[in-house]
Amino acid sequence: MIPPDKISTASGEMHPPRGRIPKNFTLKDRMRRKLRTKKGRERYKLRQTSVEPVLGQIKEGRGLRRFLLRRLAKVRSSWRFECAVHNLIKLFRAGIRFRPAFSGT
Repeated sequence: MIPPDKISTASGEMHPPRGRIPKNFTLKDRMRRKLRTKKGRERYKLRQTSVEPVLGQIKEGRGLRRFLLRRLAKVRSSWRFECAVHNLIKLFRAGIRFRPAFSGT
């Protein structure tokens, strides 16, 4: 969920709510209430360390804005290929080198 508005810590209204969430709350009201709790803010911060940055990097860096194939199986294969390329580029930039598992002699 996207936070409906940013709550400033300087505004002084950071008191965590108590009790059950009222049934008449909208989704925005529920999110506002969740972000006012310590646990809710910590949980929301996890989004920054999740897959969202990777999706943005693949879209911007690799230029993957749309798939050129049809059918879910083909799109899934194309997506997995893009993810593999993304991971190999990360390993290459980190300086990790692989040696062959079998020399063929």
